[in-house]
Amino acid sequence: MTGAHQNQKEILISVVIPTKNRARLVSQCINSVRRQSYKNIEIIVVNDGSQDNTKNIVKRKRSKDERIKYVENEKSKGGAAARNIGVEKSNGRVIAFIDDDDLWRKDKLSKQVQFIDNHSLVGSKHTVCKTITSENFYSTKTSKCTPRTKIEKQDIMYTNCGISPSSVICNVNTFNKVGGFDESLTSNQGRDFFIKVLLETYNAIRVDNPLVMKRNYHGEDRISDNINSRIETNKILLDKYKEHMTQSQIRYRMLKIELLKARQNNNLLDKIALYSSSIKFIDHNNYFLSARTLINSVLQ
Repeated sequence: MTGAHQNQKEILISVVIPTKNRARLVSQCINSVRRQSYKNIEIIVVNDGSQDNTKNIVKRKRSKDERIKYVENEKSKGGAAARNIGVEKSNGRVIAFIDDDDLWRKDKLSKQVQFIDNHSLVGSKHTVCKTITSENFYSTKTSKCTPRTKIEKQDIMYTNCGISPSSVICNVNTFNKVGGFDESLTSNQGRDFFIKVLLETYNAIRVDNPLVMKRNYHGEDRISDNINSRIETNKILLDKYKEHMTQSQIRYRMLKIELLKARQNNNLLDKIALYSSSIKFIDHNNYFLSARTLINSVLQ
């Protein structure tokens, strides 16, 4: 990569952490941000209506680190709204986000900030940590993404390009220009934000290091609610961005919706039929997506 910033210490990065009822996990999350090798940061924790002892934990940490700011929503407004409120309270020229159950590697910000002067958004890969409990990791996998370093619009229409809100930094001007996170969406808020950035700027890259650790919990009974939300949000995104999609991308999105419905109804015959229908997608840039990619994206 080229275009590294020579005076990166001059850039203040505002790190926004939305949280709700995860006092112990947000404590670990804040610690991972405080340990960053890049020190010119402010940490804005937005407590989105927590009923546990999140407030006390954050305030104790704030007494030890003046870079921490605390914002509280008396009633929950959702993750997208919490992120937007955090940005409103920020002072940095660059914004970063991290979910309360995620962790950053120590050099995460230092590896990304050197490229932000020449790009509107800089992402990274993440490592998914599968757990039996929230603390005991028994295996990991790294996010899959296209081999390109530059994040292309045609890629984000298919997949998340191996990035997530916790893995990106963004110029605050770009964030404000695209209107931040869509608070009406119940899922896929990150994908929607990334699409808006790419449609506006066409100028995003990914650092090919896995710099974020994401927990993946077993035993949480949220599958039905998640699938309902993902079906509806995929429909919304399809309608919202259809005019910017190729026919291949439109077919991919429609098939993904049908696969989610089949999974929701546990209909094996529908899954097999849809699997057979999704053997290969090719867009105008010869970007291949196999049935395996589509199936895996639904199972995530």
